[in-house]
Amino acid sequence: PRGLTRAGGGGAGHEELLQLVLQVRDSIEIVHTSEYPVFLKVYFSTFTALLSERSKPMSEDPHEQKLRMAVLEILNRLPQNEILRPYVADLLKLAMQILTTDTEESALVCLRIIFDAHKNFRPDLSQEVNPFLDFVQAIYRNLPETLQALEEASAGANPTAAGEGDTEEGKDGGEEGGGRPAAELCGGLFPGEAGGTGGAAG
Repeated sequence: PRGLTRAGGGGAGHEELLQLVLQVRDSIEIVHTSEYPVFLKVYFSTFTALLSERSKPMSEDPHEQKLRMAVLEILNRLPQNEILRPYVADLLKLAMQILTTDTEESALVCLRIIFDAHKNFRPDLSQEVNPFLDFVQAIYRNLPETLQALEEASAGANPTAAGEGDTEEGKDGGEEGGGRPAAELCGGLFPGEAGGTGGAAG
């Protein structure tokens, strides 16, 4: 719906934006037709704005979190062919930004986007390789801390063992507005971007 481009740049709330994005996602098959260039021209800048300006990572608003995931799902399903090539550098920058600030669930989608982009457009992305390699190296360098953080995050998202599984908060806490930034789970890579507090500690 063209209404998404208007609402994305206006004062629409996250719930309204979510419904509009879901309509786009439900008609995603259009990207496999001759309309794919028009789709990118109309929506790519809107998707970028929704993730960079109109919503915040780690929000406690469930509609805001679902909005971010729905946009990421659309970006992940874009065919990575020559039609996408003019947008790939911006797509990678956006994915790397989200990889270092959002939850583990969002980070996994971003990793798929990044892997596919490097596989399909490697010669064009030499300037984008180093930040991603730095991220991967940090995962291995901080592997013990990463594993411990993942165990703690898993325990926090599954409180049944502590007798809290029957509460509404216990059911939903690990799905909406919860989780920890992926960069924090990787030992605090990009501290200035993940939470904004790590820089002082480094």
